[in-house]
Amino acid sequence: MKLYPIKFEPILMDKVWGGEAMQRALDKKSDSKNLGESWEISDVQGNVSVVANGEYQGENLRDLILKFPKELIGKADAKEFPILIKFLDANVPLSIQVHPNEELAQKMENSHGKTEMWYIVDATDKAEIYLGWKEEYPKEELIEAYKAGNIKDYLKVYKPKKGEFYFVPAGSIHALGGGLIVAEIQQTSDVTYRIYDWGRTDRELHIPQSIEVTDYTFKDDFKLDYGKAENSLNPVIESEFFQTVFLNITDSISLDTAGSYDVLMCVEGKGTIVYPDGEISIQLGETILIPAALGKYELKGKDLKVLKVKA
Repeated sequence: MKLYPIKFEPILMDKVWGGEAMQRALDKKSDSKNLGESWEISDVQGNVSVVANGEYQGENLRDLILKFPKELIGKADAKEFPILIKFLDANVPLSIQVHPNEELAQKMENSHGKTEMWYIVDATDKAEIYLGWKEEYPKEELIEAYKAGNIKDYLKVYKPKKGEFYFVPAGSIHALGGGLIVAEIQQTSDVTYRIYDWGRTDRELHIPQSIEVTDYTFKDDFKLDYGKAENSLNPVIESEFFQTVFLNITDSISLDTAGSYDVLMCVEGKGTIVYPDGEISIQLGETILIPAALGKYELKGKDLKVLKVKA
């Protein structure tokens, strides 16, 4: 495999809650007035990413992994890409929803579970996030609220700001409110159970499934603290499903795949990736896969902010 940083064609999806913010802010090419998601790197069946640059342009991610598992992922037995990378425009609130953990997803959907995290790329003054419980409640009371359609009254509400991270473990009840552009990192899964949909009646709810997969325990805070040191590795989270590091580049940083791929998701500014055989640009709204076997590379820029992710 000829090693180079790989860009993919975004998989653009209209959603009832989408808008036009990603066209303006992230340069996504769409005429839609309801653009909700841009799947940047996906190995979800039916929506597998296609390479947009270089020697392998036009080939899909799944085929590349099967041909070059060690070189691309770092594991000789790799058969799929373990994470799904997206940008979202929540123009109006998403449904209040929940995702199953690995065990329940396998049992109920023959799928992976869905633990995820959000980085707030932009937020209006009125933006909100609904995530977790306001306080401790009896499980039976919450189940009754699911059935009665008033579960929103039990949710903790955050006022998100640009640059914040939120971690959403599988089983956590949640919804993005309106007025948000979000970078989302998650397991390779598209399993979502809707509990409440703000009076929208044209989409199915999944109350029995939601009751089964919800984690009813109270957690104090889902927002993540992290460092912002310049030209350094700023760890954000290391979960069993993915690890995320925040890069605040004002000059340059030397990086190394260390035998496993890197995903670079640009959330502010623009810069350059310099690798042994050349260089490639990266800018806000772009996501680039650095193959495991590429090894050492350098990220350069002024006021460049990047999420470096691997699993």
